[in-house]
Parts: sequence; C-alpha cells; structure tokens
Amino acid sequence: MSNEQIRIRYIGWLATDNLGDIAVYRALQELFHPCVLDPAAPDPDAFMVGGGTLLFRQGCAEPASAAANSSRSLFVFGSGAADPEFGEVLHNELWNSVLERCFYIGVRGFRTRDVLRQLGCAQPVEVMGDPALLLEASAAPAEHDPRQILVNICNTRHSRLWGEDNRAVRSRVVEAARGLIQRGWKITFVSFESRNDSYVQAAARDVGGADFVTGYQSLEATMDLLGRSRLVIGEKLHSVVLAAAAGTPFVALEYRPKCRDFAESVGCGPMVLRTDNFSADAILAKVEEVERSYEAVREALHHRVAQYRDSLRRAAHEVQRYLSERAHAGRGTDASVQVTP
Repeated sequence: MSNEQIRIRYIGWLATDNLGDIAVYRALQELFHPCVLDPAAPDPDAFMVGGGTLLFRQGCAEPASAAANSSRSLFVFGSGAADPEFGEVLHNELWNSVLERCFYIGVRGFRTRDVLRQLGCAQPVEVMGDPALLLEASAAPAEHDPRQILVNICNTRHSRLWGEDNRAVRSRVVEAARGLIQRGWKITFVSFESRNDSYVQAAARDVGGADFVTGYQSLEATMDLLGRSRLVIGEKLHSVVLAAAAGTPFVALEYRPKCRDFAESVGCGPMVLRTDNFSADAILAKVEEVERSYEAVREALHHRVAQYRDSLRRAAHEVQRYLSERAHAGRGTDASVQVTP
C-alpha cells in the first residue's frame, strides 16, 4: 500500500475556532501528506491521538479507547497530558490501557513524558516537540518591527488556571502593557479564539493606545504578525508555541502546567511566570532580560525549534513506514516504532 492510500483517523480537539488546535492539525496534515489525516477518515488504517493536551483527560478518552479496541494501528503524536500537580488527571486505567496498545508514543515535552511514567505508562515515550513548531512565518527580515510586542491572554473556562482568577491576570497584564507603552513599545493584543474576543479587546481598551486583532481568523496572517514582532507575551499555550515557530522570543504566562512543559522543552524555562505568582513589574523585568541578550536568545530558540522539526519529520517518516509495511504484511506485525533521537 502506498502512502497515498493510507487513511489515518485523527483524534483531537477541532470543535472550535481555537487557533492552537487549528495550527496543530494543519501542521500534522502537512507532515503526514500524502496520507489522509482526517477526524472522519472512512475505514481507517490507523488512529492518531494528535496534538493538544489530550492524554489522561476526559474529552478524547472514549474515542481513544474505541480506537484501541478496534485496531492495533494506534499511535500518539505530539500530545500533552493532564498534570497531577494541577489536579486534572482522569481515567487513569483507561488511558494506560490505550497507551499499552500504541505502536508509537511521541509527546510534546519532557514534563509530559515524566507525567506518563508517573501515571503508570510503561511504554517507550519519545519527546518530539509540539507539532505546531513545523509552521513558519513568511515575513521578510526587512518587515520586522523592532518595537512591536504581541500580547495574548485568555479567559479560561471555570477559572481553571493557577490562582483561579482570570481578571487578576488581565489586570496585571494591562498594567504591564501600559508600562511598556511608556517605554516606547507598540502593543498589540491578539485573541486566539472567538469566545475570548470581548475579554481580550477589553484589555486592549483598558491599556489605551494598544491595538487588537483576531488572530484565529487567519493562521497565516497571525504567523506573519508573530514573525514581524520583537517579542510575544502569551498566556494561551499556542501563542508562545507559534511565537517560537516564527522565531520570536517570548514570555509565557503559565496558567496551566502545559505552558511550562513547552517553554522548558525549547530551553525557555526562565521566561515563564505562573499566573498565581507574578506582577506587572515581573513582566517588565522579563522583557528587559530578553532585550539584554536578544540575539543570543533568538538564536538558541531557533536552534531548539530546528531540532524539533527534524525530530517531528523523522518520527512521521518512521510511523508512515511502519503503517505501509504493516499493510503489505496484511496487518500481521505488532512491532513498535523506535525513532533515533
């Protein structure tokens, strides 16, 4: 069977206009081309538990379990996991049963790998990076704005964030943005999904002198905006993932552990502020810290992203080779995929 004929059913978040989910899915479709990767792929040859924080959470537990029970061609590619530290782990036994049946498990970050081990996963686990790191900005160097900072915040459902207070986070970010404008920076707030528009736009309005854009309306335009900017201050996970993909340094506002997991995976752990323990002054200090060694920070980030792009492509190649060989063998093999780091 050629790769053009391989059909992979995608298990992941796609029910909203969340730009992070869209970016991950787009990157995976491009990565696995010419295979068909689709949540509605008919009579699939394989099932992928895709990017996003899916493992040991409720949302994808049932479809992942059904996939494990219906086909041995099941794999995890670029996922994150619920974190026991945050108290969000669900369906431990079910998810371990799913993971036992995967021929390959590749996850977003080192914390995710450690959590899987902590929760009982005995399978080999590769750290491959977030799939959205494969995306690139098309902005030319001449278009870069040396005084532009993008800011993203999010109004998390049920205040599920460190500190459980969305509005306190917004207030501190607004204060920091005012301070940055006073220092000569241009500030643009960007929303990553429509349900956050009014919340993010209100923050831009409270700052005074800040712009607002709806980033989720165009992945390409948002990638270019990220690439043209000097720095990103981001709360939503993929605001900083896509900043890294565009080659732009970031300060991450860790509202859940997944933000630190990603930042540490690209060597940016010191650029993380947790939402239950930060101030406007702390944001300003992080911006100044990046500025003091900007080119070195940017070069180190570029190097890490390039490494993950290689890892993602190599893993996708090995997964496709496995699926093709299994199809030729009449689904008779049950070997696992090993990817050389």
